[in-house]
Amino acid sequence: MTTATLDGIRLTLRPYQVEALDRVATAERRGVRKQLGVAATGLGKTVMFSALAEQRGARTLVLVHRDELVNQAVAKMREVWPGVHVGIVKAKADDVDAQVVVASVQTLSRQSRLDRLTDAYTAGGWTLNACRPFDLIVVDEAHHAHADTYRRVLTALDAGEPDGPLLLGVTATPDRGDGHGLDDLFDEITWSYDILWGIGAGYLADVRGMRVVLQQLDMGNVKVSRGDYDAGSAGRAIEDAEGPLFIVKAWREHAADRQTLVFTPTVALAQSVAEQFQHEGIRAEWVSGATPLDERRAILARYAAEATQVLVNCAVLTEGYDNPRTDCIVVARPTKSRALFTQMIGRGTRKHPAKTDLLVLDVVGASAEHSLVTVPSLFGIDVKEYPELHDGTGVLTDVIERHNHQLVLQGKMRAEEADLFHRVRSDGIAWVPVHALGDLPRYHRTTKERRGDKLVDSDTVVLVQKRADDDSWLAGVHTEDGTKRVLIADVSMELAQGVAEDAVRALMARSGLGVLVDAGAPWRSRPRSTGQVRAAKRMRIPEWEQYKTKGEMSDAIDAHIARLKQRASA
Repeated sequence: MTTATLDGIRLTLRPYQVEALDRVATAERRGVRKQLGVAATGLGKTVMFSALAEQRGARTLVLVHRDELVNQAVAKMREVWPGVHVGIVKAKADDVDAQVVVASVQTLSRQSRLDRLTDAYTAGGWTLNACRPFDLIVVDEAHHAHADTYRRVLTALDAGEPDGPLLLGVTATPDRGDGHGLDDLFDEITWSYDILWGIGAGYLADVRGMRVVLQQLDMGNVKVSRGDYDAGSAGRAIEDAEGPLFIVKAWREHAADRQTLVFTPTVALAQSVAEQFQHEGIRAEWVSGATPLDERRAILARYAAEATQVLVNCAVLTEGYDNPRTDCIVVARPTKSRALFTQMIGRGTRKHPAKTDLLVLDVVGASAEHSLVTVPSLFGIDVKEYPELHDGTGVLTDVIERHNHQLVLQGKMRAEEADLFHRVRSDGIAWVPVHALGDLPRYHRTTKERRGDKLVDSDTVVLVQKRADDDSWLAGVHTEDGTKRVLIADVSMELAQGVAEDAVRALMARSGLGVLVDAGAPWRSRPRSTGQVRAAKRMRIPEWEQYKTKGEMSDAIDAHIARLKQRASA
């Protein structure tokens, strides 16, 4: 199953994405007209509904709940379905007759704007000069769909009705903010791929949890409203406990080399935390829903370019914000909500060639009597049995493997199920950074093949950011004879990395040597060899002594050779 042609390259959906589309079709044949799809952040739910729209080839309406998310949905739709006419309904934009319409629900739910969309095919049907009815209506971030604004639009368009368009809601969490499910809006969860599945399957970054106790914080006196901690009360409690000073101290100790998002319950606390970081010489900024849009874009651009290392926010980056480089989430927002906690850590679970895992630094969490959600509780792990998810010494997949092994021994799980992580985690490619500090990110992976009784370098797959001011990447192949071939260009890092990794796997499949580029291969964690040490000394690799494992030394040698080749060809 493929999605579209872009610059002559056929983009291949991941197997689970193909499965999701098949499940939509199967459920529709059974008469299920109101479907819900669940996919954790980073698993490509936008890619899936864009591919579904292209597959059906008819008119599609995509509803998003914030104006800022409109452009993201438009960009992704155009990546997956090049050449399609995508129109926008937002503020003054009113392109209602496009093949695909992406609309802000705040705008479209106004009666005058809704009438503009429906008048063309009510009372007598549509004509050649009018809009055709929609075949598919997608509700992005569908956990918001219970709001009156959504219901008004869906009712007016007969979404999910027998003679109306198919209704598909997509979300990272099927939990609503009020603690209820979505079964009053959708008839069936057609597909579901959660964070744990995504991590185990190698599509999301592994998670490392650490709790650092803010001793003076008294959650017992924090008010609870609508089943969760009152934001204002929680913010004041953290301020009273000298939270900003403590947060910076904890970050310095455990995450000082990581690109970090901090979540706080109040704007005042966000500002205080950012100012504390700045006071200690750390490149930090803060943002909230009240930050003017142009200023917010500039702040996010500086964070994306790593000119800012720490970005503190209040209630503005929990949904729809994607920066795969983020490898630390500081949870300074206490919550009882699994949905909110999932949204926070989901901002850091996307894979990036420069990061190995996501550290969730919990500075407010985890006393059971207050029912706070933490990394262990989110994944059903007893911290007493697996303390490594509270002290940062273990990653989630290792803990789950041990946990599943114990269930097998107790007869509570089949060995085939417990082996899931071992089988699927071998998909990760070990990317080698070859850029100097301050340069645009550039990664490569040189493949290998056998010639006689020797292993020799073959083609090299490259992954390059093209512009510093936006998420524009290129994937390509440099062949042994010096030929350079572009696989895909001017697309998001996620899409470029996926295409690049597919290319690496295809090249290595011919040689049967995939273990040499597998980020999770056991050989990578073994002690460096004397042969590697001799090679590093001969090549005069700077600071080679810091590389202790075979994997680290192999990547350092590979990167050194690549830089020499770049200089020679410059």
